[in-house]
Amino acid sequence: MNLVMPCGDLSGLDVREIEKDDDGNGDTLLDRVAVRAATLCEAPIGLVTSLEGGRQRFVGRWGTRLTGTARRDSFCAHAVLFTDPMVVEDAAADARFADTILVAGSPFVRFYAGVPIFDEQGLPLGSVCALDTVARTVGASALHRLQRLARMTGVALSARRAMRGALGPCLDAVDVEATLARLDLTLAPLFDEGNGLGAPAPLGFGYGG
Repeated sequence: MNLVMPCGDLSGLDVREIEKDDDGNGDTLLDRVAVRAATLCEAPIGLVTSLEGGRQRFVGRWGTRLTGTARRDSFCAHAVLFTDPMVVEDAAADARFADTILVAGSPFVRFYAGVPIFDEQGLPLGSVCALDTVARTVGASALHRLQRLARMTGVALSARRAMRGALGPCLDAVDVEATLARLDLTLAPLFDEGNGLGAPAPLGFGYGG
């Protein structure tokens, strides 16, 4: 594995949240990423996470109503230290995670697969991950696709920031948000099935060989 630099700030990349529905799921771009992560790993829970100070936020989520945890209870805090995917086959048997809130308590996570999200400068911002309540493994093909998904997510978030910077003070807040919403609609199909996620993640944009 290749060690990476300290975390950047995902909140600085214009992560925009909406009210979730009764199932804890929404229709934001990052929720769509979470759905795709869960699908790729055939897992019931998918997340896009952000590390901010002592907290981990779930800025995209599928299959859970939880909105975050303390950083000390985070798988992501470990995953972002390396460029390669991190897989935990049985968290209950792993001393790093056995006593954390997501493992010792509901939803009683056992399996985790996660890949860091990097910005255009190569700083890790958070992770795209899939979790399951049963101990198991995951194939290399799924991990390649998850890594590609994380890379695409970093590009999409950087595009949001670039768009907001280009708009500058020319538009009021409502118009800026409407423009970003249209950008999300344009980007959203990239995270659906049939989008080429079957190919291994290319090198670069934060990922090493």
